[in-house]
Amino acid sequence: MIINKTNISVRKTNFLDLTISIYRGKFVVKIYDNINRNDCNFDVINHPFLDGNIPKGQYKYGIFISQLVRLARINSSLNSFILDCKNLVRKLA
Repeated sequence: MIINKTNISVRKTNFLDLTISIYRGKFVVKIYDNINRNDCNFDVINHPFLDGNIPKGQYKYGIFISQLVRLARINSSLNSFILDCKNLVRKLA
């Protein structure tokens, strides 16, 4: 097995789907998207196609609420949470 150094700096690294940094002696955690979706020349689908053969009523809300809970648990700052929520709304709209 080859172990590669993946730190961005001494105080910042990406691990799985998280960016973990140390700021003023505290850990700051936010979502890391290892695929820059803006660089892709195709649509990247993260969630099921909502116009498919799945009941529309509660399913959309279930995805939205579960992702809100996920984002709230991951982000350690309100600004990162709000930014991720805006991106989620754009994806699901």
